[in-house]
Amino acid sequence: MNARGVWCCIVLSTLVGGACATETVFRDAPVVWEVADDQPIAEPEENEYNKFVHYPQILAVDPVQRTLSIPTSSRARDINALDEVPDSTWFENRMGRYDLSPDDVARGPGGGPPKLPLTITKGKSFGSNPGFFAKDADGRRFLIKFDLHPEMETGNAAIVSRLLWAVGYHAPSENVFWFSPDDVVIDPKATMDTDLESDLPFTRAMLEQVLSRSVSHNDGKHRSLASELLPGSPKGGWSDRGVRKDDANDIIPHEHRRSLRALQVFGAWLEHSDINIRNTLDVYVEEDGRKFLRHYLVDFGETLGAHGIDHAWIGYAHLFDYEYQFLSLVSFGMWVRPWEDKPQRPFQSVGSYIPDIDPRSWREKKPYYPFRERTDADSFWAAKIIMRLSRDHIEAAVKAAKLSDPAAAGYLVETILARGRSIGRSYMTEVTALDRFGVTPDGLCMTDLAVHHRLAQGGIVERIVDGEVAERERIAPDGELCLAGPKEDAYVRYTLRTVRGSKELEPIEVHVRGGAEPRVVGVVRDF
Repeated sequence: MNARGVWCCIVLSTLVGGACATETVFRDAPVVWEVADDQPIAEPEENEYNKFVHYPQILAVDPVQRTLSIPTSSRARDINALDEVPDSTWFENRMGRYDLSPDDVARGPGGGPPKLPLTITKGKSFGSNPGFFAKDADGRRFLIKFDLHPEMETGNAAIVSRLLWAVGYHAPSENVFWFSPDDVVIDPKATMDTDLESDLPFTRAMLEQVLSRSVSHNDGKHRSLASELLPGSPKGGWSDRGVRKDDANDIIPHEHRRSLRALQVFGAWLEHSDINIRNTLDVYVEEDGRKFLRHYLVDFGETLGAHGIDHAWIGYAHLFDYEYQFLSLVSFGMWVRPWEDKPQRPFQSVGSYIPDIDPRSWREKKPYYPFRERTDADSFWAAKIIMRLSRDHIEAAVKAAKLSDPAAAGYLVETILARGRSIGRSYMTEVTALDRFGVTPDGLCMTDLAVHHRLAQGGIVERIVDGEVAERERIAPDGELCLAGPKEDAYVRYTLRTVRGSKELEPIEVHVRGGAEPRVVGVVRDF
């Protein structure tokens, strides 16, 4: 790692001080918005997934250790002085920092659908969805997949890849497109993986078998998802804890990355219940002569309630959930499970995806270790990104699914928006949701995001000095307010809390350097 990379890492690890917010002192330096974790490394080994190690760990060892340990929480380590996640090989600020247009969301990771004809290079023998690998007329490489339910899996992947890209994650380009068998040729060297000692040649009969499993077709054309293969060499998924030992750029334990902890919030929003090691991918890439790993989320077909069609408990419980099993045991099976009253899905192309959720009780299918370290500050960060997405952004993403039923598309738009507001209410109204700070010699101005997004009404912001209220200001209907600014060239710590009615919310700290050019040097959210 070069000096720049070392410096960035030092800034991120020490900039916000120790665990006690009242002891925090920030450097008076430019805020880090980009981490140089893309320094050259030797090519890593592929990270092999072993379910015989992973399942006992998450279903037996982790629950026991959690039961016997004292609950603690710690601040994320991949944040900058403003309590934001900088750009890195893990996450890139998009909607959270910039004003993306609906067209930006519609393009998503970019690339566009393949150009026909397709040339099959290999058969796909893993996973639940039928498909094959192919090159298009321009030589671009794709994984072609089909629906298990009419229009559902292909549409889900097109929508969710764009929304996760918009909020900041690295994701492949996923596009719905149609083709006929006449649009496909088979490379003479194409094979199908098998359990035999050698692979079998891929034949036209194999292609017909794959296409026969496609449930979305019309007039001889098959609806499919073209997932463009990522540039570089895939090295398997990333671990759900610790660091990758053969990647010198990976220095923050994964469970302490806000970008991974907060996936619980984004998962609840999009019903991405299958967040696990196998749906992540490290790719060894080359850019500007440097070779390093970039970290991707992949495989979004079983989002937006697709899993819940066959398993009603998805989103409510883990695959093996001790809490629910205990409740069933002590109630002799008479306990009414929360998913038993779940409404039926109204459209054939939409999964078991409902607008009414409690984000705090949402659970992924298999326990994902970083989620156990998640704090309300991590959730607040995710919620404020989600709330920046407008109806136009969501409609642009849903349009990419190319659903034949406009009512189904409309239902998805409304449900995604409703779940987003549920997340906003859960994680913005119970804490001091002040953000978007600006400072002049005359005032420290800010926005109460809960009021701004119409999740809460009114309230007062109090500045606390030595345990006493030193200043109070009413929040405007648009969420804006200003307090007195720093009057001298000094380091000033503002301890601020929101009061709504008789309820005093968790405070935050805003650290300001006064003088001729006053500036915010840090924000601490210790909740």
